[in-house]
Amino acid sequence: MSKDLEFDDGMLDKLKDVGGNKLLVKMIDLFLAVTPDKVSGINADILAGNAADAGRIAHSLKSSAGQLGANQMSNLCSDLEQFGWEGELEKMAPLASELTLEANRVLAHFIEKRAKITEPE
Repeated sequence: MSKDLEFDDGMLDKLKDVGGNKLLVKMIDLFLAVTPDKVSGINADILAGNAADAGRIAHSLKSSAGQLGANQMSNLCSDLEQFGWEGELEKMAPLASELTLEANRVLAHFIEKRAKITEPE
């Protein structure tokens, strides 16, 4: 599937193929649990002038989002990570705002997906 798609639910299928619904549920639940704090951390670090710290958090979130097929979110995190390493705070602030909106949309998507999964398989 194209990286341009906002969601690649094929990634969820791959996780299910590897570890069944148990792994899929674990990965979605973990993402739902940690993502709000990570997004808040990115925003707080940017406000505090800590571009590198925000970039480190964005790197972690990029990987998590990518593993679950949240491509737009992963791409935003990739840009934030890069600007973090470069110390480009002025470029990070608008992306962090966009990430906050995207994260809310992604979380809603995964809450909906999670509700449809029967656990043991």
